[in-house]
Amino acid sequence: MINVGSRANRINWKKKYKQLQQKNQELKESFRIKCIESFKTRRSVRQVLDVKPDFKLIENIIEAGTSAPCAGDVQNYKIIVIEDELKRKKIGEFSYHQFWINKAPYILVILREDKELKKKYPDNGELYSMQNVAVVIQNIMMAIHMSKLATCWIAVKNDDGIREMLEVPDEYHIDAVIPVGYPNEVPFLEKRAETMALIDFKTFGNKMR
Repeated sequence: MINVGSRANRINWKKKYKQLQQKNQELKESFRIKCIESFKTRRSVRQVLDVKPDFKLIENIIEAGTSAPCAGDVQNYKIIVIEDELKRKKIGEFSYHQFWINKAPYILVILREDKELKKKYPDNGELYSMQNVAVVIQNIMMAIHMSKLATCWIAVKNDDGIREMLEVPDEYHIDAVIPVGYPNEVPFLEKRAETMALIDFKTFGNKMR
C-alpha cells in the first residue's frame, strides 16, 4: 500500500507553485509575442481557396468582432453571413467586378445604424457610430488572420445593389464586405513606416522623449 500522506509530505509545494507560476508567465509572454506578430504580419489577401471552413470557426471570428469596445455601450451594427453561391457571385459583381470574392466560401456584410448613438451623443454620434464599426471590422480581420484564414476589407461597392439583394433597411449603412476563406497566395509584406517616425512626444512634431 502506498503511503499517500508520506509522499505528499516529500513534495515541495512552494517550489512546485513557483514553477507553475513561471511556466504560466512564460506562456503569457509567448502568447503576447505571437499576438503582436500577428498584427504585424496581417495583410490583405485576394486569392482564396474554394474550401469551406467549419462554421464554428466563423462564429468564433464574429464573436471576436462583437467583443470590441463600443461608445455608450451601443452595439450599432449587424453582420450578415452569406454562404449562398449565387449571392456570393452577385456581391462580386456589386463590388465592381472583383470576381475573386466569388470563391470565398463565406462573405460577411457589416452594417451600421447611427440613430441610437446620434440620439445619445448629438454632437458626435455619427463619428462614434463609425468608430464602433471600424473596431468591430478590425477585430474580425485579426481573428481571421489568427485563425489561418484570409480576407480583404472591401469598401468599394454598389451599396444599392447589395441593399436590394439582402433586403437591408434604409436606416443601415453597408460599411464593409469581408470575404473569408483559406489563403491561396502568400501576400507581400510591404515595408511600413518606421514606428518612431509616427510617434511624437508631449507636443505635435516633438521627437524628443
